[in-house]
Amino acid sequence: MEIDDDEDDDIEMTMTTMEQFDHRLNQMMDKIINKQWQKHLPEMISVLKEKIIVLLANPEESICTRNLLQLNMNTKINPLQFKIVNGLLNLFCKVSEACLVVDNPDLSWAVQLVDMLGEFTTLHHTLFVVITRLVTYQINEMESHHIAGLSTLLTFMSMKSQIFGLVEFSPCTSSYCKEKQYFTQKLWTCLPLQTAQQMIFCLRLMSSYFFCVFNVVDNSCLLEEDYNRIFPHILIQKFMFLCQRLIPELKRRPLQQTASGELLMALYIYKSKQFKEIKHNMQLTFEVWLNMELAVCPNQDMLSDFERQEYLHDCIYKHYMATTKEDGGCNYDYRYTCSIMLESVIHSDMRSYSNNDMYCPLCLKRCKETNSKVIFIQYLQELCWLLPSSRYSADDSRPWLMSHLQLLAKNYSTSWSLEAVVKTFFRTVCCLPRHLFYTDSFTEPMVDEDLVLSTINGEMREGLEDGCVFPSNVFSYLVQGMILVKQAIDIDKIFTTCPIMLTSLMVYLPTIRYLIEQVTFRNGNLVSVVGWLKRALEGHFPSFDDCPPWMYAVAMLSLCINRDQVEDMISQFLSQKTNKNSLVLKEFVVILTAHTAYQDLDEPRFRRVLDVIQNSSPEMILALPNESIIKQMCSSSTRSIIPYRLLMYISRGHYNHFKSIPDFLGKVLSLYSMVVNLCDEKNSGSGPHLQSELELSRFVQKCIDTSPDFVLKDLDKDLVKKCGMEITLAVQERYK
Repeated sequence: MEIDDDEDDDIEMTMTTMEQFDHRLNQMMDKIINKQWQKHLPEMISVLKEKIIVLLANPEESICTRNLLQLNMNTKINPLQFKIVNGLLNLFCKVSEACLVVDNPDLSWAVQLVDMLGEFTTLHHTLFVVITRLVTYQINEMESHHIAGLSTLLTFMSMKSQIFGLVEFSPCTSSYCKEKQYFTQKLWTCLPLQTAQQMIFCLRLMSSYFFCVFNVVDNSCLLEEDYNRIFPHILIQKFMFLCQRLIPELKRRPLQQTASGELLMALYIYKSKQFKEIKHNMQLTFEVWLNMELAVCPNQDMLSDFERQEYLHDCIYKHYMATTKEDGGCNYDYRYTCSIMLESVIHSDMRSYSNNDMYCPLCLKRCKETNSKVIFIQYLQELCWLLPSSRYSADDSRPWLMSHLQLLAKNYSTSWSLEAVVKTFFRTVCCLPRHLFYTDSFTEPMVDEDLVLSTINGEMREGLEDGCVFPSNVFSYLVQGMILVKQAIDIDKIFTTCPIMLTSLMVYLPTIRYLIEQVTFRNGNLVSVVGWLKRALEGHFPSFDDCPPWMYAVAMLSLCINRDQVEDMISQFLSQKTNKNSLVLKEFVVILTAHTAYQDLDEPRFRRVLDVIQNSSPEMILALPNESIIKQMCSSSTRSIIPYRLLMYISRGHYNHFKSIPDFLGKVLSLYSMVVNLCDEKNSGSGPHLQSELELSRFVQKCIDTSPDFVLKDLDKDLVKKCGMEITLAVQERYK
């Protein structure tokens, strides 16, 4: 039967261009289904190609480069391009289902259609977005002919990946999306396996894909480059994961059920000679398996709670523990096992707490779904008690948790990412045995005190500090650990060498007193200041003794937080006018300012305390921070904002209280120069807003305008320059 071009031309004269395209698609569909296409395919492809060229004859259409395509899932799809792509996909779906019902199907028609698609680079973005949305968002609408069509199309797109070029998802910060890959590789990577519905769909699609590939490709004749494109590792790993998880015959624990329905096809593929060849020497490693299993939503899993617990227990304890590391297992190395598990849980947790604008819709959906984190934390709790491992490596001399924290901190060096990873780390760690922060062995503890001190004063203070203190759950975790290993650690040294620990102790004393009372202090200063605070909490305010002023300052901070009406106590110390009281109150002002750095400036509880000090001794408000203590008590971001907070309080206070202070202008300029430096830091996420900066600038200019000439002449010129051009000009204007 020949194609009657004249008849077709007559019919098409009454059609729009889009209708002509649909007509040719339907014609090709009928020919292929009725096995009348072999002689006419080149002609049909040529005519179809002409129709697409006419449809896309818009000079303003953007042409994609074949080198790299930025795939943006948020982009609004061009309606015309969508109609063309949708028509071609429908052809693949309807024809493939008819072709794949026989053994050794002839799919050469698909080769030529994919070659034609490759030429229309303008359609690539729309084609990729439509396919990705189908397999991620619309799987509940997918029927058998859709899966047959997609698997056929993906088969030949993977074989001819070069004509479509590399892709990356944009904008997205996840490693899944930033990696440049061919589209089919990217698609297998982003396929979600979180719910039963997703797992079954992926298993059906992958099974159909393998069936199609095995019928058109001879594995033994493929070059390595072609082999990796057609059979990417992630595809094989996901297929193995799903088969071993869902098909009863392949589970490690014998069950009575047998595969049925859509699982039969997957079982046939898994046991086939061809699949055994491609998975030869490829293992589903513990880390890969764990990350896939971690993403599963327990309440939407295909397995019941009991089945999942049995399955996970067998995988961890019976399979991966007994398998050598070379074969993807853990070889009973519990430190190695716990490290992989902890790192996977932390990274999963970090993604779920990340900003929405950091990820593409696919990753965002994957991040925000519930996962199996809690289940694996339970397994981590079990395995931690088996530390230390009997198989040591050169890196095992440090405590397991400490070494892992330092490794994570090294990989997240910026302040905001360090804070995120440390907080995420301790969200999980606080669920683990308390001694692990200090030592792996509970029965024979050996503590590296220098490492403990450097970690508390380093990564932990930078990442966890919350107003001069650690979060209460973290502090309780640390104290409980100390109690458990007290025979191997100098507790006094930790509290005297780490000011943030003493501040946390003072602030949380009323709420976790039962825990703190289990700690015995021998250091005289610690005993004295803790005793002073206990009496003060009961309403008695004894005089300060010889303890360092900053220790009493943090005790006073605790009183401000845990007691009402502390203004009388502040007034009492101010009235005594002793040198010791002055030193303590100066430290207290700075520490209180640091503690409230991220709170409302007008919070009445703390503002009343500062008002009492300002009314009696305003010079104490202008005391510059004691760097040695604040540096050990606060994170760098909190320290940087202290000058801003002090200056904001002064600018909103009674100016007449301050203007008589010796070198008032010099101290104001010193604080303002620090604020300017903070505003100039490009990466500062905690700096003042523009309105606040303008408010401070006007206040500083007011101070300049009202200062006597002799004060202006004595100003440090370098200090003035650090305050910015506006303040420099204001000072110069006064010189005239």
